[in-house]
Amino acid sequence: MAYKKWNSNGHIIELEHGWWSGRAKVIVDGQLEFTRPSPFFLQDFGFAHRFEIDGDLYIVCVICQLFKFQYKLLENDDAKTQLIPFGYTSNFQWFNRLYF
Repeated sequence: MAYKKWNSNGHIIELEHGWWSGRAKVIVDGQLEFTRPSPFFLQDFGFAHRFEIDGDLYIVCVICQLFKFQYKLLENDDAKTQLIPFGYTSNFQWFNRLYF
């Protein structure tokens, strides 16, 4: 299980990601923001989840790179340029090539 922690504008954003199972949790200031069950057939191509904290926009990204994952937090202006609606999670394989 991978664990990533960001501190942004006084908020603590945590990501727990099972690189084998694909399960994931996004926790903001100790409160569960998002949970993702195991993908179908355990094929994890990554995902992105967009949310808002006190008017600031964020996207947590799990990016599949062949045999590893990269974890990013996009904030405000970077998050605004992505075409992902609030509270929506993108689970598409092409997501990684399109946006990153």
